[in-house]
Amino acid sequence: MAATVAAAKPSILGKRKRSTSSLSLGVKRSIKQVLPSEPVATLRRLSSQAARQAFAAATGARSEEVTSRQARVARLADRFQGSCSKDDGEEDNCGLKLSETTARLLTEVAQCSAVVAASSVCRDGEKSCIQVGTQDAVRAQCQLDRKLEALRHERELSASLVKRLGSLCWHSAWAAARKSLLSRGNAPGVWKSEELQRRLNDIRAELAAEKGQDDLPVAKQQGWRGVNLGGWLLWEPGPCNQQPLVKATGHVPPDEWTLCEELRTKFGPAEAARLVAQHRAEYITKKDFEEIAALGLNSVRLPFGYWVVVGPRPGEPYIGPCLEVMDNAFKWAEETGLQIVLSFHGTIGCQSNHQASGRSSDDWEPRMWDPHASLEVLRRVSARYGRRQSLGGITVVNEPSCHLPLDRLQRYYKNSYRAIRRSGVPDRVQVIFPVYQRWFRDFKGMFEAKQGYRNVVFDVHVYHLFSPQWFRMSLASHLRWAAAQGRWHDAKEISRCGERVIVSEWCMALPTWDWRNLVAWEWYHLTRAEKNEVLRSFGRRQLRTFASHSEGWFFWSWKDEDGVQWNMRETMARGYLTLNSPSSKLACLPVDLPPRPGSSERASGDSLNNLIWEASHSAKKDSTNSRLITSEALGGKQNSAGKAHVSSPNKGLQADVCLSSKSTSTMTPQRPSRRRILLSPKSAADVLKSMTTPPKTAAKSSETCETPEVSLKKTVPQKRSGRK
Repeated sequence: MAATVAAAKPSILGKRKRSTSSLSLGVKRSIKQVLPSEPVATLRRLSSQAARQAFAAATGARSEEVTSRQARVARLADRFQGSCSKDDGEEDNCGLKLSETTARLLTEVAQCSAVVAASSVCRDGEKSCIQVGTQDAVRAQCQLDRKLEALRHERELSASLVKRLGSLCWHSAWAAARKSLLSRGNAPGVWKSEELQRRLNDIRAELAAEKGQDDLPVAKQQGWRGVNLGGWLLWEPGPCNQQPLVKATGHVPPDEWTLCEELRTKFGPAEAARLVAQHRAEYITKKDFEEIAALGLNSVRLPFGYWVVVGPRPGEPYIGPCLEVMDNAFKWAEETGLQIVLSFHGTIGCQSNHQASGRSSDDWEPRMWDPHASLEVLRRVSARYGRRQSLGGITVVNEPSCHLPLDRLQRYYKNSYRAIRRSGVPDRVQVIFPVYQRWFRDFKGMFEAKQGYRNVVFDVHVYHLFSPQWFRMSLASHLRWAAAQGRWHDAKEISRCGERVIVSEWCMALPTWDWRNLVAWEWYHLTRAEKNEVLRSFGRRQLRTFASHSEGWFFWSWKDEDGVQWNMRETMARGYLTLNSPSSKLACLPVDLPPRPGSSERASGDSLNNLIWEASHSAKKDSTNSRLITSEALGGKQNSAGKAHVSSPNKGLQADVCLSSKSTSTMTPQRPSRRRILLSPKSAADVLKSMTTPPKTAAKSSETCETPEVSLKKTVPQKRSGRK
């Protein structure tokens, strides 16, 4: 026996040596690090369909349905192997084709993952199912281990790629199996737990699929690559809540109107004017313009109110004018090679009741807006800066309310274009019309070149917030929507109509603060590494979509104290956004997103079984029967029991809760104010305790729990104004 083993070793080593030397012309190309998107997408579909087929067979579905699903799985397997396999003498230019053995092993990995997922889900969710046993799942799991090991021994795929593809198959299968279980109906209290686990599988599969692809389009943006200078010439909550003029009031006012009013009342007109002037002189300086240019951006968007240009009207508390500050902005832009897009945020009479117009008031009515007086402000701005080389565009109004009469808004757009051009602004400068809370068909075909409108661009704002449908979406759905894979996308819709569009406001924020929605718990159960990867993927996908369907974008904002997802300076310093531009002079800061309490990074193991048992370390074990652990094996640590680990019982749990005073339709969402809620240690412990307690309807299952609805009655709100 020893002689046999000794004789076998040289043959194995020799085989590996020949496998490596057979690709002598390019060792770096022989071991694939990534795959084309088509085989990856097919492999994901194969895993999902195989899981549905296994689930149907395990739950005693009709034979016709099982046969149909088997045929579908066979077609997908043939398609995947056909797209990856090659003949012995065949060479492809990209070096991305796979051998027949590797392609077959990958299809078997998908099918084994499907059997494990379907049988485990059936055993826990379908108590009356007698076709499924633990031995079937354990046998498939062992086969999955062997297939992954064989893939590594093939040495055609890198170890990291094998792990990613294994994670893709695993999580895709689990997501499909859980979706099949949910479609059959569950006992009350089980639905949320299964849906939460399905969402976690879906987002992990989405990340694994992206990391395993090589032909994703590079975000080569034509046009604007810029950032908003929010909070500078028009103050609003979020960008600069900790500035001296705000601290002087003792709280965060809701808008600039209230801020100036309180400063005048508390300190007098002279001191109030000094505080505002100090803020405008110090908040943004030439150094900021230099840093923006060093990041590879080519423009800034400058929001301003009419009082900056013509001063406040009688009886108004605004402080102005201050055209010298705007003059400095153009001077710094010319010295640093940047372009400026002026955005008329604060019109006379206000174009909406939102804080971005300068004053948030529930008493605002559309008749209060004064478009004729606002046109005079545009004329003065155009006459003063129209010939400056650093002027790149003028947005005639920002986020006009959907309650403004459409014909009135259309007439204002036409008049503002004539006012800008007649003031001497050349055709190279864009005139920008916003499409906000309206369908694009309201403006389609009205501002074309044949009608005399030259260099007109439409403007949209893309925030995954501020309306109920965003909170109902899963994290994976947010990523797919960011990649314009859904039925509609604001920029995509306009570009398909043959019109020009820019995205003048967007950010990296996701609606993960409201514990009443599953997306918040979904975010909570991800590891720190997974959260960082979600944000990076979210940013990459948005940039690719903007590059494909728009003529530029402006991030909101350059500085922002409401979180790193709103702050481009910090976002790029932490590596969430990559523009393929010259390196920034900013120091690369470590990522400090708050981790899941008590979580630690999962150590990588060699065997799939080890990964499964590590990932489910916190799951309860049945003392009378050996149970199959159904938590996630690859791509991160999933707490299958829904447990929440608390590192310290004395620390409160923070959450931002979306509060909206009015319920509106999906077409015209109103921006709610956000206030941070600090859960007391007692209420936080109650929330986490409720997560760890299994529902009565699933008393025998230690792997499911109901995601609780968080009560806000015991919370202690901090004073905090709404943001955009």
